[in-house]
Amino acid sequence: MTKCPTCIQNKPLKSHLFELSELCKYLGNSVEFTQHGSTRIVKTSVIGDWLKLASHLKKVDMEWWRYRDEMSEMYCPSEVDDEALDEEHFTEYSTALTRFMYVTNAMEEAYRFIDKEYHSLDSVINMPKNKRLREPSMRSTVVIDLIPKESLPENFFHIMRNLEITFGKYIKHFSLTVNGIVDVKQTDNSAGLHFIRNLRNHIAHGVFPIIDNPEYWGGEDKKRNLLNLLFHACRASAIYIQTILLSFNDGFQSQDYFYMKDVWDEEGDYFESNCKIELAKSLHLNGTYSFAEPVEPYC
Repeated sequence: MTKCPTCIQNKPLKSHLFELSELCKYLGNSVEFTQHGSTRIVKTSVIGDWLKLASHLKKVDMEWWRYRDEMSEMYCPSEVDDEALDEEHFTEYSTALTRFMYVTNAMEEAYRFIDKEYHSLDSVINMPKNKRLREPSMRSTVVIDLIPKESLPENFFHIMRNLEITFGKYIKHFSLTVNGIVDVKQTDNSAGLHFIRNLRNHIAHGVFPIIDNPEYWGGEDKKRNLLNLLFHACRASAIYIQTILLSFNDGFQSQDYFYMKDVWDEEGDYFESNCKIELAKSLHLNGTYSFAEPVEPYC
C-alpha cells in the first residue's frame, strides 16, 4: 500500500504529543477563565500535562480471565484462544480510547485558554448575553475561524481532511447523528473542531460503540476505521492546540525555559535558538527540533 506523501512527513503520534507537551510546559502561559460566576487560572502547563499522559501511554491492559471460576483450567483450548484474542482486541481498543480522552482533556483546557478572545470580539461585546455561544468549545470555533490561513500549522487542512473522512465513515457505519455541522465548510479553520467535539460527546454519553472482537463476528473494517478515527482525532487536536499557541501567547514565561536558556551556556544558546513559538507551526513534522534532545549534544 502506497503511503501518503504528506502524512509520511508527520512524526509518530506519540512523539508528536510529547513534543507539544514540552512546548506547553516551556511556554508557561496562564490566563483567567470565568464561567457561571466562577474564575480560575488556565495554564498551558496543564494542557501539556494531559498531552504528556497521552504521549507516554503504552497500553491499557485487559485481563479477560480475571472473573473465570476455579474450574477455568478445564476449558478447551479453543476457548482459551478466544479469550486471548478478546484480550488483545479490547486492549487495543481501550488504549486508543484512553489516549483520545487524555488529548480531549487537553483540548478542553485549550478552549478555555482562548475563551477571553471570544468575549473581546467587537461582534460579541455588542451582543446580548443570551445570544452568545454558551460553551468554550463552541466559542473557540469563532476565534479559530478568524486566524489567517498563513498562520496555521503546516499541512493543516490535509490533517483535518483525514479526520473528516474517517469521521464520515464512522457516522455512516453506525447510523449516528451529529450536532452543529450543517453549515460547516471544509475551508473553515474550525471544521475539525466540530468533529472532535461530536466524537468526544459520543464517548462521554455512551454513544460511541464498544464493538465485539471482529475475529468472530466480522467487521474488521469498522474496527479499523474506529481506531483510525481516534488516531486522526488525536492528531487533529494536537494541531489545533499548536494553532492556539501560535496565535495567542505571551511569550515564554516558565522557569523551565529560563533555566534551560541561562544555565546551559553554549548548549543553552542552541535551546534558545530552536525553542521558539514558531516551532508550533511545524513540530509535528519529522526533522524538526526535538525536545527529546533539547540541548546540542557534545561531539
